[in-house]
Amino acid sequence: MKGALLFLLVSVVAMLIVVAQFSGAGDLAGAFLSVKPEYILVIVALQFVMLAVYGERWRLLMGCTGLGCSRKIVMKYVFIGSAFNNITPMVRFGGEPFKAMLLAKELSVKKRQVLASVTADSFVTAVSLLLLIFFGLIGLLAFSILSPVMVYGIGALLVFLLALSLYVFYRRSLLASAELAISRLVSRFSPGRGKKVEGTLLAVREGLGKTVKRGVMAKALSLALAERVLETVSMYLVLLSLGVNLSLYSCAMVLGVGIIFGLIPLLPGGLVAYEYSSMVVLRLMGASPAVAGTSILIYRGVNYWLVTAIGLSLSWLSGIRLAFRDGTGILHILRRRF
Repeated sequence: MKGALLFLLVSVVAMLIVVAQFSGAGDLAGAFLSVKPEYILVIVALQFVMLAVYGERWRLLMGCTGLGCSRKIVMKYVFIGSAFNNITPMVRFGGEPFKAMLLAKELSVKKRQVLASVTADSFVTAVSLLLLIFFGLIGLLAFSILSPVMVYGIGALLVFLLALSLYVFYRRSLLASAELAISRLVSRFSPGRGKKVEGTLLAVREGLGKTVKRGVMAKALSLALAERVLETVSMYLVLLSLGVNLSLYSCAMVLGVGIIFGLIPLLPGGLVAYEYSSMVVLRLMGASPAVAGTSILIYRGVNYWLVTAIGLSLSWLSGIRLAFRDGTGILHILRRRF
């Protein structure tokens, strides 16, 4: 846990240095002082609404896999899962396996059962994020941030990976082969855990099938798209609090570009890459460096840091710890009762 927190701290310092150099420390401070506080309260409230929608979506998917879970527990793991996503590489997805294992322990059910709902939820999230990524790709083209070949390549790669995942899960024989390959790979580092992988993906496939047959997947996707709209409105309000009135279309571009660069699995939560790319787009849209830096810090302060702080606090109060052990370099979850 100490190593992970140290890595996070270094990433935070690097991010702040990048933002300060981009905006100018003095100008950044002046822009912060000009922020209208009433807008910040609305933005924070909007963030909690988004998390509540997320919780309802996940709870809906849980019902199809036979899990009965109270809203209180669901929301606790929404925060904890979001925090783990934010402190692991690959923003929004890196901490999902941890969330599944923790909830399985909380409910005393099979991990495969919880993993099915988490996988379905991750799939819905990925599909809904394609909407913002689409706007991000338009932004990359419109402002010539990347060459057209690279932009089309990124778009094609994301669509290909999504289509490939769907095809593999659709073809049971392919999924079984993939599961066996993963099991053998994991067994090289941890034989015991390698055996536990067997049958997991097939159980997840069965759970996903139930969500499709009952029409729950469509409802969950609708809720996920509503979250993306609320994210865009949140960015709009952040800019409005600084006196900048950009269209929702432009705000979606900013978020989309940040998500694309934030998916680079180098730093936790896409730190540095997310902030810098978003600031560049805002600058190209006419915002001053100070306003661009301040708006991204405010947005990430609510969307990333506030949620992470609450999630890590809840995990600590619940006795949850992360640690490297067994000499394998694999991250384990430890639960201690106070």
